[in-house]
Amino acid sequence: MKRPSSTAARFASGVAVVALSAGAFSASGPAKATTGPRIPGPRTLSAKQIRQILNPTKRVHTLPRSGLRKQVAAGLSAQNSVGTAAANLLYHGGQVMSSANHAVPILWEPTTLQNGAAASVDPQYNALIQRYFSDVGGNGLYQINTQYYEVISGSQHFIVNSANMLQAIVDTSPYPAAGASCVAAGAGANCIDDTQVQAEITKVINANALPTDRSTMYFVFTSSGESQCADATDCFRTAGSNGSNFVYCAYHSFYPLNGGNVIYATMPYGANAYLNECTSLSSFPNNAASDIVLSTTSHEQMEAVTDPYLDAWWDASGAENGDKCAYNYGTMSLDGGLANEQWNGHFYSLQTEWSNATSNCVQGMPVGSLPAISVTNTSAAEGNSGTKAVPVTFTLSQASATPVSFTFSTANGTATAGSDYVAKTITKTFNAGQLSIQSSVVVNGDATNEPNETVLLKVTNANGATIATPQGTLTITNDDVVAGPSISVNDVSIAEGNSGTKTVSVTFKLSAAQATAVSFKYTTANGTASAGSDYVAKTLTKTFAAGQTTITTVIVINGDTTIEPNETILINLTNPVGATISDPQGVVTISNDD
Repeated sequence: MKRPSSTAARFASGVAVVALSAGAFSASGPAKATTGPRIPGPRTLSAKQIRQILNPTKRVHTLPRSGLRKQVAAGLSAQNSVGTAAANLLYHGGQVMSSANHAVPILWEPTTLQNGAAASVDPQYNALIQRYFSDVGGNGLYQINTQYYEVISGSQHFIVNSANMLQAIVDTSPYPAAGASCVAAGAGANCIDDTQVQAEITKVINANALPTDRSTMYFVFTSSGESQCADATDCFRTAGSNGSNFVYCAYHSFYPLNGGNVIYATMPYGANAYLNECTSLSSFPNNAASDIVLSTTSHEQMEAVTDPYLDAWWDASGAENGDKCAYNYGTMSLDGGLANEQWNGHFYSLQTEWSNATSNCVQGMPVGSLPAISVTNTSAAEGNSGTKAVPVTFTLSQASATPVSFTFSTANGTATAGSDYVAKTITKTFNAGQLSIQSSVVVNGDATNEPNETVLLKVTNANGATIATPQGTLTITNDDVVAGPSISVNDVSIAEGNSGTKTVSVTFKLSAAQATAVSFKYTTANGTASAGSDYVAKTLTKTFAAGQTTITTVIVINGDTTIEPNETILINLTNPVGATISDPQGVVTISNDD
């Protein structure tokens, strides 16, 4: 397929990043709204134009407005073969967005349009867009995508039900003068074209160090009154703009940048009068501006997930999954008949999506309808030498009629690859009907007294299944405590002196350095010396830091001129932590010098 050339300009200026709050609604929720009058369709399409709208080899893939949609559907016989395999999407060998889908909404909202008129958005618009991207992942509508896949080295890699909002950005920089495609189409001053959309995305990416990978999709939302032209023949027009050519409601495409490909969609403002032609509904759970554009946003997101580079999934007529169900809302049974989706307590009016499994448009599939892979946590004693293979078990939530494969890899938790265990990366496969398989991790034994250590067990790249637990843990338990270190104390002597005080240093030793701290308590006691008159009594907890084998303390001795025998102080060791005590008592001898 012919891919679009990069026309995006690079900008030195930055982009304002605004923290949007999903809580920017009143306690009773956003007000319900209805649309204004519909704008009648401006023209009749030829068969060639119908096919051009849904032609996946075009530079952009557009969502025709509802009036044209009827003509498009009438002109595509395979499109209407609901319930038959002939209507299904076909795989054309390209890539899908198989891993988590990270959305970046760019809300391009300057204060004025190009002609100086005020630009505006509904007060709840930005927060509702943010809320949608935060809610969509993991739900039944997105689950429909999980039946589609790409083929890598002969293996099917299915889309996973995982989507979120990576970052929301508000850019208040002015719109540029009307783009070349706008001028060629006679679309008026208030218009941007695809070249300018790409330039805006490039500016945002470079200003915020955002990714250009297959997991990230950029959505450019514009203000009320702003027209757009994908090219000189395909335009979205606002009320009052020049001409009558109004073909699309939104589109998705891609372009190369920074060594990757930027996947994006352009989303004209929902409350523009002409955009009322981008829904078949007349009332909404939130407000017209937001709900109309959220339905087109869902349409473009699901299409891009299954066909990001316009070379993966579409039917015999060129229709992608969203095209086949455009303006089809299924059963509006929620929120008093205003909504067909409820996610995290929030209501939405979103179009259905095509399912090859039923050869029809559906509102969703049960989450988990594909089997899910889990890894079981495990543990094993490390041993004192040599190696041991520790089994790791993987389970599948339900039997699959076809093989299910995934990548199993290890990573350091608190254990270190090479010294504590042998790193591993391997592809594992559940055969058809198989529910449990095993692999192993090789653990290296040692005689070092150390804390328990962990190896992370990672599950990635699932083919034919979702991943229920992407990471498990292997705990390598320490078994070297019995043969661990011991603490001893030395005996020492000191002349008492004739007056005042002096200190004597007492040394404690650990038989072997440890990876963690070792502590104990020592207490002085009378031997033949008396606390108070001959020395200062002391009780103290001492700690060997990791790697330390020698520490000291001091005992204060009182001098006198009394002729007396040598006297002794006992140093008693108790309460060891992380070691044993091999010499529980030391002796300080106070030598008489009178």
